[in-house]
Amino acid sequence: MAYFASVRKRRVLIVGLLCMVVLGGVLVANGLTKQSSPMGPQLQILKDIDTSVSHAIKSRITAYGPGETATEGHIILGTEESNETTKVYTIASYGAFSFENGIFTKVSGSGAIPTVITFSKNEHGEYSLLDYKEPQDGAAYIDSMKKMFSNKFKDQVLLADKYYLDLSKQQEA
Repeated sequence: MAYFASVRKRRVLIVGLLCMVVLGGVLVANGLTKQSSPMGPQLQILKDIDTSVSHAIKSRITAYGPGETATEGHIILGTEESNETTKVYTIASYGAFSFENGIFTKVSGSGAIPTVITFSKNEHGEYSLLDYKEPQDGAAYIDSMKKMFSNKFKDQVLLADKYYLDLSKQQEA
């Protein structure tokens, strides 16, 4: 009887180890073992500025309530390139979606937020997130936004809510 108990323990141990190896492989394949930064999971290095902006917005996952899927919408107002950095002036929106009563619904996120996202750009043309900046809330909102955006974008950022429907459609898509 002791022999069968020993064989059973070995089988359980082997199955457990196999499960750990498979789970580890799945986590690595899905990028869940990447390091985290204060802004959320580290972003992949990408060559496309539009995709880089999308990943930067989705990295804000820790700023909002949880959901089953993270989505985003953005409007790029303009960019500025200097040396090895690129500043992207956007109206951004984050959305976390989950099922509520069988309906896929936005359960957390933001509206239309004027945002300045700064990327480094290496010699291969690959972008990596350096900074993600949103205006302050409340009474400091207008002053902080004026510091972030030049007069060139003033009208667009002061009326950022006019982009909400388009951003919402981007999230749902």
